[in-house]
Amino acid sequence: MQLARYLRRDLRADAVAGLTVAVMGVPTMAYALIAGLPPAYGLYTAIIPCAVAALLGSSRHLITGPTNTVCLLTFGLTAHIPPLYDVPLLQVILYLTFLTGLFQLAFGLFRLGGLVRYVSTSVVIGFTAGAGILILVGELNNIFGIDISDVDAQRSFEVLFATLQRIPETHFPTLGIAVLTAAIAVGAPRLDRRLPGALLGILVTSGAAFLLGWHRPESALHVQVVRDLEAIPAGVPGFSVPELLQVFDYELTRELGIGALALAVFGCIEASSIARTLAATSGQRLNYNREFVGQGAAKLAGSFFHCFASSGSFTRSAVCLKSGGRSRAAGVYSAGWMALALIALGPVAN
Repeated sequence: MQLARYLRRDLRADAVAGLTVAVMGVPTMAYALIAGLPPAYGLYTAIIPCAVAALLGSSRHLITGPTNTVCLLTFGLTAHIPPLYDVPLLQVILYLTFLTGLFQLAFGLFRLGGLVRYVSTSVVIGFTAGAGILILVGELNNIFGIDISDVDAQRSFEVLFATLQRIPETHFPTLGIAVLTAAIAVGAPRLDRRLPGALLGILVTSGAAFLLGWHRPESALHVQVVRDLEAIPAGVPGFSVPELLQVFDYELTRELGIGALALAVFGCIEASSIARTLAATSGQRLNYNREFVGQGAAKLAGSFFHCFASSGSFTRSAVCLKSGGRSRAAGVYSAGWMALALIALGPVAN
């Protein structure tokens, strides 16, 4: 009787924490853009990998899904491939995700998890900070509403110079929405830590653009919305085998394999570092080998459901801990809530 009551209490706490994390996960649409994909793929990657990593990993609070750094690395490793091998970018990214998952799964099965103890957290912080700067440079044109489609997106300095040269072409409604979104995202949690700043920023500015009619293509002040990039389908993607797994290409595999190994190493370090930080607060003892297996299996499974490479998210993991998550079920609940939201609200975004 006491066990049943205990389980009900824990499951209720995990369900609430999972819902809070899912709400914070809505802005993951933007991560897909960093990786070079339409927004819907960011939501997909917040579902399947999140559930698989939670089931097979060891951390009670680590939430797996899209992250800034991994998305930037994914873009850097794949953007130049499609013209060389005449394959769609999505298929290249899914293949990279599969290979990365294989490496991480092997790391765990060969019990290499203990090596993460010798990696300084400052290394991860420094790498992540550098990636953040590159992401900012890459998104400046979107903040100012400037078209630089004629510039190679992989050349950061060229992107920055082109954006600065075209500052007079700034689209002020777009800039205003970007500034307001950032202000809400940063300011709301300072007023109350429980407020989901990123989500509030999206809701407020999207609502304002809708009320002002800026979402209409015929509007003189039209701003680009999600449906201008690609419609978000209702429902989660079905199982499908990536095309590059059906037709083996040695040269492509060799070229992607080196990047996949680097991405696998960084992903393991990032996820384990986050899990270690959370465990220092919760008092949990971690099994890093299981963590590697969970991260690898998450990518392997995700590659069959249109998900790009995922990793541990510090922001969403911290939300899980602060929201009262008590077990790995919180991550499974988060994935479930996100899937329900995509099924119910996908058409609304269009």
